[in-house]
Amino acid sequence: MFVLGCSGVGDAITAVSGMDVQTGADATLPDGFPFPAPSDGELVSVATLPMGGKKMTTVSWTIQDVGAAEAQYKDWFKSAGVDVQTQEQNVLGTKTLTMSSTDGAKVVTITDQGGQKSVTAIITE
Repeated sequence: MFVLGCSGVGDAITAVSGMDVQTGADATLPDGFPFPAPSDGELVSVATLPMGGKKMTTVSWTIQDVGAAEAQYKDWFKSAGVDVQTQEQNVLGTKTLTMSSTDGAKVVTITDQGGQKSVTAIITE
């Protein structure tokens, strides 16, 4: 058995799982990440992990304008020539719009949870 200080926990998880997580000021978009940042977005986190022989990258931003983000990502899917499925939910005051490619490899979720608004983009390749 070994004990890690707080500063070593993240490194240990990365070493065991292959997951790489960046948050706050240390977070940067990976090279070649296809989705644009929301026009009014502030980058919160980037996580990349191996999954079933593929790599999944999840990027999250806080935003101010849900309507602008929705229009931006609808335009992105259209201009990229990606067939998209859209699902909207409103559960207990949390509004969620999810747009995904028909193969599930590209997903954008826009959420408004009581005024806390965010965009999460996921790519599996």
